[in-house]
Amino acid sequence: LARDKDRDAAARELITRLSVGDVIPFLSWHHVAELAHHGSEDVFKQRVVLFRSLPFVAFLKQPQEKAYIGNIIDLRNAEISEAFRDPTVDHTAIIERASARITNGFASGVSLCRDNEEWWEIYRQKFAKDSQRRGAEISALTHFPTADLSEKVFARDQKLRPLDEARIQFKKMAQMLAQRLEKDVKKALPNPESVAQEFMREAYEDGLVMYEDKATGIDALLKVYAVDRSRLPKNATVADVGEEAVFVKQLAINESQFGLPSGSLQQVIRKEMLPSWIIWQGLSRALLKLPKAESGNLNDKSIVPFGLYVDRLQVDKRIRDAIRRNAQGSKLFDTLQRKLFKATDYEGLSTEIDNLAKS
Repeated sequence: LARDKDRDAAARELITRLSVGDVIPFLSWHHVAELAHHGSEDVFKQRVVLFRSLPFVAFLKQPQEKAYIGNIIDLRNAEISEAFRDPTVDHTAIIERASARITNGFASGVSLCRDNEEWWEIYRQKFAKDSQRRGAEISALTHFPTADLSEKVFARDQKLRPLDEARIQFKKMAQMLAQRLEKDVKKALPNPESVAQEFMREAYEDGLVMYEDKATGIDALLKVYAVDRSRLPKNATVADVGEEAVFVKQLAINESQFGLPSGSLQQVIRKEMLPSWIIWQGLSRALLKLPKAESGNLNDKSIVPFGLYVDRLQVDKRIRDAIRRNAQGSKLFDTLQRKLFKATDYEGLSTEIDNLAKS
C-alpha cells in the first residue's frame, strides 16, 4: 500500500479511507517485523510514513508506559492467564475474557511511531538480517520433516538400528534434506547443505540417549525435548511429539515472563486449551501440504491468531486456503474464515471497510 500510493489511485483512495479513523488498523510486533525485514530502505521508510499518517492504531500494548507493541507470546500470556484461572473454560470464553488484554493498545500513528521508531531502526540495522535468516531456516526445516509424522511413537514393534547403521542413515537423511532445501524453498537459502548437516547432527546427538539407556528408549528421547508422556494422546504420532516439544519450549518463555518456576505451567496448561495454539497448529499442518517452503510461514503463524481478537483479517491466498481447509472441522477456523476480507484489490478493500464502519 505504501509502495503503490504514488502510482495507483485506488491505493491512495484506500489510504484516504483509513484516515477517516472510524475503522482502526490493528498491529502486532510480527507486522512490524515484516516491515523491518524489507530489503529496501526506501520501502521501509514509506511504510513508517504510512503508519505515522494513520489517525489511530490499535495493538497489543506491553506493560511499559510507552506504546510498545506486543507479540504472540504476549497474546499467549493473556490466554494462559484465563485458562489458569479456570482450566475448564472453553475457547469462546477465553477469547471473550482475554480480548481486553490483547486489544488494549490505542494510539495515534504519530504517537506510535514516536515511541517505537528508534527501536524499529535499531532492530532493522542490528537484528533483522539474522532474525530473517533464522526464520527462513526454521520455516524450511519444518517444511521437510525427516521422519514420518504419522508414525506411532509407542508402537511395540519398534527397534533401534545398530548405531553404525543409524550414523550412515543420518548422513543420507542430511543429504536428502539438503537437496530439498536447495530446490524446494521459494526463496533460496544461502547455505542449504550446512543448514541440513547441522540440523541432522543435532538430531543424531539427541537420539544417542536412546542407546545409552535402552530400557527407557523413546521415553529417554522425550525427556531430551522436555515432553511428558502423560501429556500426549494415547496413540501419539511423531507429529504429536514435535508439536508438544514446540509448545513446552514456548511455555517456558511464558513461565519466565510470569516469574514462575520452570515447569509450573505444564501442571495446568495444555496446548489444546489455548485458542491461539489451535490456530498455530492447524496452519502448520496445512502449510506442510504446500510443495515449497516459504520464509514467511513462521511469521504468518504468529500473525493469524490475532485474527480471533479483531473484527476483520487480511491474509494472502496461501493463508486463506489454509484457513478454508481447516474451517470445515474447526469452530475457531470457521470464525477466522468469516472474518476474512474477501477483496483482493484496493478498491474492494475500501468498499469492505465502508461496510465494516456501517455495521
